[in-house]
Amino acid sequence: MNSEMPSHEETAEITSLVAASTHALSIRASLVTRGLRDIAEFLRADAIKSVQDQALDLYMQTKFAEAIDFCNAQLEIDPKDDALLQIKGVCLAKLGNVEEGLDCYGQAIAVNSENPHCWLLKSRLLKMLDLTDKRLQCLRRVIQIEPSYEGVWREIGVCLLELRRYDEAIEAFDSGLRQNPSDGDCLSQKDIALAELARDQRLTEVSFMVVYDRNKGWHVVKEEDVKWKLVGTDSNGRETWQAQETCFGPFSSNNDPNEGPVGSGEALAEALAEEKRRLYPNGPVQGEPRSG
Repeated sequence: MNSEMPSHEETAEITSLVAASTHALSIRASLVTRGLRDIAEFLRADAIKSVQDQALDLYMQTKFAEAIDFCNAQLEIDPKDDALLQIKGVCLAKLGNVEEGLDCYGQAIAVNSENPHCWLLKSRLLKMLDLTDKRLQCLRRVIQIEPSYEGVWREIGVCLLELRRYDEAIEAFDSGLRQNPSDGDCLSQKDIALAELARDQRLTEVSFMVVYDRNKGWHVVKEEDVKWKLVGTDSNGRETWQAQETCFGPFSSNNDPNEGPVGSGEALAEALAEEKRRLYPNGPVQGEPRSG
């Protein structure tokens, strides 16, 4: 299990998210205004907020074990306090028990699945375990709940970049930049995705060659399918290889075999093969490259 501890910057962000989540819960709990029952619930909400604040204070003092013990004691009273479950989950992760921390977040989400902070915090823990697919699912849930959540599109793009889904990553970074055009990290990550996409496209280009052998005559093959034979070694002891067929080409396709005014890639190779059949029906003549 990867229990890598978060950086100081990540720790500060996690603290802020926990505080924001706790604050949102306390506001929701205080929206009770009528009748004796409502007043009792309001007073109870203040008590809950006090408990949550105490747990958060222990976390911020890096007293993680104490914070866990405190949360456990309070959760015995109210097992559905999702703020305490979140605080406990982060503390467990800080102590290296990331999977146990994730279990706490599962419980918190079961209580309140519409808290975007909770989903984002869960994604942070999943990052510690290199579970990029699951992390991506959490981040998409954040966007479903709160489409304008700052920085989440950038994190979605980073996940897609790690998964080599470059087209989707670029779209995610574009969404992030529409929210915040001055997000330098988002822009630099988009540049990486664009470069990787271009590299992948170059690697997937197909090259064709016109070849001749005695049985098949002139025909077209993919360059990667050309057969080679070892013919000896040079003066430095390096092996010398030669194509078994007579080869002409290559002709690169760039994903469109019919692009350009005269065709390219496979289309051009086929046209040249037909020309070879017409001019040299019996194979290469003097001046044409030959195999050994």
